[in-house]
Amino acid sequence: MIPADLLSALREADPELWDTFLDEKPFYPKNDLEIDKTGEWILQGMLQERIRARGWGYRLWDTGGVWIEAWVSMPNPERTISFKGDTEIDALLRAYLSALGSHDF
Repeated sequence: MIPADLLSALREADPELWDTFLDEKPFYPKNDLEIDKTGEWILQGMLQERIRARGWGYRLWDTGGVWIEAWVSMPNPERTISFKGDTEIDALLRAYLSALGSHDF
């Protein structure tokens, strides 16, 4: 499960993405910060699309069950941010929020 503080940070940092996620998923209440596994997969896909739309790159690496590492790379200025997490969405969401400059972990 994605921690509520990360979902709240996404809602604040990228309200357009958050609203699109909620609009696409009518089974989620607008004020609910808990999503199921299917919602996590959908949100991960939306994050990947959003990263590509910004002209950024991303990479996910599974360390063989120890943790997942996500990289988000930006061309201007050139920099790469990486985070580890228990799941792909956890690591990718942390890296994305950090790349937006909206959250320090």
